[in-house]
Amino acid sequence: MIHCFLVDDDPEEIEIFRLALEELDIDVTCSAFNDCQEALRALIRLEIAPDCIFLDLYMGATTGKECLTTIINTEIISQVPTVMLSGSANERMAAELKTLGAREFIVKSATITGLAVQLKNYFSTHFDLDGDLTI
Repeated sequence: MIHCFLVDDDPEEIEIFRLALEELDIDVTCSAFNDCQEALRALIRLEIAPDCIFLDLYMGATTGKECLTTIINTEIISQVPTVMLSGSANERMAAELKTLGAREFIVKSATITGLAVQLKNYFSTHFDLDGDLTI
């Protein structure tokens, strides 16, 4: 089973993400958090890292870029693959985020099914879906 974290300050986006995951034929669970600090507290409290973190780029108090930097500098989770999510394409920002340590930059599809396809592609590329090992 793959366990991921989603950090997004928009409850509707969290619900869309969860619905997209439900369309997959992959055994994946998701813990969702409304902001970076909440996710970091959970990570430290649990003392177990998820298999990957999906992080919205545009959030209120702490931006996705700031959160990514915090994740990369937090020992317990610094090696967890982090995927940046955005509603808009920005190639320069995507390149900058990858330089900072993001594994991927996904421009979210406008539909749940489209997002499900994007997530399936990510999981198929980065996980051994038979053994759930990070590739």
